[in-house]
Amino acid sequence: MEDYANTITAERVRRVIKGVPNSRKEHLKAGLGGSFSYFQLGSAIEMEEILTGNNLPEWSEFARYLFYTATGEQWD
Repeated sequence: MEDYANTITAERVRRVIKGVPNSRKEHLKAGLGGSFSYFQLGSAIEMEEILTGNNLPEWSEFARYLFYTATGEQWD
């Protein structure tokens, strides 16, 4: 589904936001405004696996996860 989401779905959302200048319908030309972000997810971090020591994530992945759960902010 990744290619479909990236090429079809994401493009449709971008057009709704930015508008379609060549459209015959006036309400489609301007767009609705707003913003859009598309992210690719990594492997799931399972708490049970962390607690048992099985299938541990890389330190940087775990740090990002911990920071996000503590602050609600993304760490770049």
